[in-house]
Amino acid sequence: MIEEKIETAFDAFENGEVQQAYRLFDEMKSELETGHDDYSTYQHALGYLYIADQKFDEAREHYLAMLEDAEADERPSILHQLGTVEQLDSEFSQAEDYFRQEAACLSDDDHAAMAANYYAHGYTMMLSGDYRTALRLLQQSLEKADDDIRAHAERALGELFAAQNDMTQARDHFTAAKKHFRASGDHLGAEEIEMLESIIFE
Repeated sequence: MIEEKIETAFDAFENGEVQQAYRLFDEMKSELETGHDDYSTYQHALGYLYIADQKFDEAREHYLAMLEDAEADERPSILHQLGTVEQLDSEFSQAEDYFRQEAACLSDDDHAAMAANYYAHGYTMMLSGDYRTALRLLQQSLEKADDDIRAHAERALGELFAAQNDMTQARDHFTAAKKHFRASGDHLGAEEIEMLESIIFE
């Protein structure tokens, strides 16, 4: 199963065996043909590996190549990943453009995808210093989000208010974020916020 091979590759990466991870992806590529049901899964996973390894140029090139061949229903997830790459590489204007393109492809009924888009776009705007737009987008994310995305949006709002020295609202959002991280089973996410709180509120 492709999922098992991908998991093995990421286990290797997390254990510091970076070259082994890439070797396993090379093996997967040689076993798959373009158009195979698992090929898209492989492509997205390889993109995640590039991002985790902070190889942003490779990730950018990889996702742009995917976008050229993508069907209409595949474009939103690829655009989202391109936005993520640009955000992590501090190219905030380009990231914003990709998130806007993604949003234009989404149906209002797809609450999960819209929530993820609003969160990522909002967090990008916060990082770029546009706090007003960030607040609007993150609040829109909360309106559609499940526990997982809500946890990330609440954390972002905590960071946003902390950056503006509104520590009361920052605490409230961090508390809400921890609750939703735990509800979604992400206890590490809750612990990371506690570490962040110890720095911000020391």
